[in-house]
Amino acid sequence: VKTNLGNTVVNLVKDAVSGAAASIKDLENAQHQFQASTGATTAEMQRYKTVMNDIHSNNFGDDINDVARSMALVKQYTGELDPGKLQEMTENGIAMRDVFDMDLSETIRGVDALVENMGLTSEEAFDLMAKGAQNGLNKSGELADNITEYSQLWSQAGFSAKEMFAIVDNGLQSGAHNLDKVNDFVKEFSISLADGRIEENIDSFSEGTKTLFYQFKTGKATAKDVFYSVINDLDKTENKQQALTIASTTWSALGEDNAMKVITSLNK
Repeated sequence: VKTNLGNTVVNLVKDAVSGAAASIKDLENAQHQFQASTGATTAEMQRYKTVMNDIHSNNFGDDINDVARSMALVKQYTGELDPGKLQEMTENGIAMRDVFDMDLSETIRGVDALVENMGLTSEEAFDLMAKGAQNGLNKSGELADNITEYSQLWSQAGFSAKEMFAIVDNGLQSGAHNLDKVNDFVKEFSISLADGRIEENIDSFSEGTKTLFYQFKTGKATAKDVFYSVINDLDKTENKQQALTIASTTWSALGEDNAMKVITSLNK
C-alpha cells in the first residue's frame, strides 16, 4: 500500500513538474514572440514577462501566446512603455474583443485616436467605447474604425468625445444607416463652413446663427457652436420645404432620404 501510495505521489509530482515546464516553455516562446514583434530590449523583457504572466493569470486571452500577440499590438499602436498601463490596455482590449467581438487592432487604434485627438486617458477611451458598444454603436462593426478616422475632425470642430458619442448615437437612433453617415454630416458641415456655402446662404438662418457664424470667422466661436445653431434653426423652421432646401444646400446630397430626421436629432 505504501509503495502504491508513494508511486501515486511521485507520478503526481512528475505531472505537475511536466505541466510547469510546458508552461515555462510557452511563456518563453511568448516572450520571444513579443520581443521579435516590438523590438523590446532584454532588460525591458524582464518587466514585460511579469505583465504577460499577470494578464494570463487574470484569465485574459485564449492562452499565453494570445496574450503576447495582444500586448505586442498595444505596444506597436500606442508606443506605451509603462508595464502597468500596457497591462491595463491589453486586458481592456482583449475584453472588448471577447465581449463585443471587436477587432483588437481596430479597438486599440480607436482608443489611441481618442487619447491623441480628444485628450482622454486610455481608461476613459475604453469606457466610452464599451458604453457605445453596449448601446449598439458597433452593430455594423465599424465603431473603432470610425473613431480612428473621424475623431480628429470632431475635435477640430470643438466637440468633446462624449458629445461625439452622443451625437452619433442620436443619429443612429433616428434612422442613419451606419456611423459613416452621421460622421459625414459633421464632416460635410465643416466643409460647408470653409467653402462658403454657409456664408452664401447666411440670410436663411436665424440672427443667433448669423452672429455665431461671424464669431466663428474671427475665432470667437467653434464650428460646433454654429453646427448646433444651424440644426436648431432647421428644427424650428415651420416651412419644411424651406428647411429641406437649407439642409440640401448645407449638406449637399446628404440632405436627402430621411436625412432631415437624422440631422435635427443631432443637437439633442
